[in-house]
Amino acid sequence: MSFIRGKDGQFVRELWPAPLPRRGVAVEQLLKDPWRVMPSEYDQLSSWATLQAPDEGDHHTGPRRHYMLTYLSPPPGRAVVQVKVHVQGFLGSFNVKTLGDWNRSEHHLPRATQHITLIGGNDRAQEAFAVQWHAVRELQSFVSDSLGEQSLAEEVTQGELTFARPVFSRITPVHRPPGIQLTSLDDPSGRARRYANGRKWVVAHRIGVKALTSTGAVIALQPTALRRGDFVDVTFTVNVQYSFNKKFSRSVSHFAVHDVLRLMRYQDVQVILPDIVNIDQLDTPTEAVVGLPPNDEDQVMVPQVAFQGPTDDVPMHITSSSQSATNLPHAMNEMRIAEDATS
Repeated sequence: MSFIRGKDGQFVRELWPAPLPRRGVAVEQLLKDPWRVMPSEYDQLSSWATLQAPDEGDHHTGPRRHYMLTYLSPPPGRAVVQVKVHVQGFLGSFNVKTLGDWNRSEHHLPRATQHITLIGGNDRAQEAFAVQWHAVRELQSFVSDSLGEQSLAEEVTQGELTFARPVFSRITPVHRPPGIQLTSLDDPSGRARRYANGRKWVVAHRIGVKALTSTGAVIALQPTALRRGDFVDVTFTVNVQYSFNKKFSRSVSHFAVHDVLRLMRYQDVQVILPDIVNIDQLDTPTEAVVGLPPNDEDQVMVPQVAFQGPTDDVPMHITSSSQSATNLPHAMNEMRIAEDATS
């Protein structure tokens, strides 16, 4: 997974106010692996990533084609690796349940989505979020240009970053995405399993939801335990579906949430950094948690002022940031290609 690096050389995660934890390996390790470092400028993105079809070597005759953003220089020993990028922020609106906002009807299957909206907060937090916004917008323009169309980066909603993904993937003769195994917890009524049975539809991805505890451990978390205002680290991917018929061609790109790690609860943020973010809260739920095995991406750097004492898996780190103000845009767009475009 990759972390955004600003044009001044600093990683975005280091720009957040010091009491907020950071996710991932140490900066020294990031700098050793070029694929881990996402540039924030357009002209550098073309030498870092490319759009590629997972089945590039196959001959396609169907009306749809799928692409994903991949590393130009992937990790050693791996040929094609999908880009996954880390961003941070405070939770705005979100729905990361396995079935997202699906209303249990068959006609809603193609439109059901999971989504997360991040906001930057106030004062010192705005600097980090501004750099993220710029980098995501540059990536959006890069994807648009790679598809041969005019960028829509200037036309998106200001003040937030939103990542969304379709819940259900359609099975076609030329595209058969792998599906997850739904459980009764995901689908109490059994209706989704009746539709997503591997014949016409599948649920292709379960968003991983985890949380950092006050002891530095990373634990699994039910999606319903998240709350608006929580400080989180989100990884996202870029997926594109290109479709065409005799009259027109169109591509739809999704900046899709892949997993979520809650770094600090809203209540704790308010104690340590009063007024950095102000969001009306719902009732705090009872959290159901399960221990997880160690994971390289789940290493978390926790400043000393935030939690008590280091552990072997939690390097300690303190950083500072300055103040900056900006408006930040939406990170998902629908992109249309002219009729004469080719697949």
